Amino acid sequence: PLRSLEWVCMASAATAPAFLPRSKAPTASPLIPEGFIAKGIVSATEELAYLAHARYAKESAVVVLLTRTFYYVIDEQRAKLLAKMDVRMVTSLTPDDDDACVAVVTFKKRGTLGNKVNKGFQKLFRSGVDASEHLETERILFDSCVARQEFELMFDVVRREAWQHLFERSLIKEPEVYQHHFLITKLNRKNKMQERVFCFSESTIFNVKIDYSSSQVKVKAVKWGIAIVKIKGVSFIRKNSVALTIHFTESPDPKKGRVNDYKCLLFDDAEREAFVRELQRLYYHQTKEGLMMNME
Repeated sequence: PLRSLEWVCMASAATAPAFLPRSKAPTASPLIPEGFIAKGIVSATEELAYLAHARYAKESAVVVLLTRTFYYVIDEQRAKLLAKMDVRMVTSLTPDDDDACVAVVTFKKRGTLGNKVNKGFQKLFRSGVDASEHLETERILFDSCVARQEFELMFDVVRREAWQHLFERSLIKEPEVYQHHFLITKLNRKNKMQERVFCFSESTIFNVKIDYSSSQVKVKAVKWGIAIVKIKGVSFIRKNSVALTIHFTESPDPKKGRVNDYKCLLFDDAEREAFVRELQRLYYHQTKEGLMMNME
């Protein structure tokens, strides 16, 4: 495993406001225990980022192994895979309120809302209800608080790099560089709820449909992309801390009609705050002006 000082340096680079270089493809690592590779639990082409001993669910001691693409929980004694997940399925990683040695992993449920008609979206949008019903959680008990902190720090770096690699390979062309992305629930012009990802490069916001159904997260379709300077402003709802409306000066997708306003729900108020902060940062970078905000 990498030492803490290296983790801190990598995390600082990943969270710095300055623009990052484009991602590079992962390389194989000789550090993954040979037994896991021999048993077919972990591919020999994976690159190890982190390994620690912990306790998972009701199981006895396990190994938590993190590569550049997947996160594994392995019963080392029986050489049995207990859990495997694409790191991009994880939406947050936080310490447990009651035990500082426990990491709470919150992840996206497999599948999507599809195009389910939901006439109650407008009520949901204004009611203060968030979109967290589409998430699940699990807990991992580490040997110490320090081990949990190291795991969280490394996980954040790996997850960002995995998303960056996916988006730069699929939709963000050079010389543009991935900046951030957010999972949102939106209402389309046919009154159907849709799960989407809003992805940002330095100058463009993309509306992306993600496929969560397979073992590895993929970009299913890019619905539209529009210059960040075409954002006219953002509106908030007083009674709902996770809702917002993005107002554009023109329709991001003219083929689908003249829809200039997009109503969105994020997973929690911290995500909404981060979303708005990132919009403000990128808008100012492009225009040297502040982004207009409005409370409804």
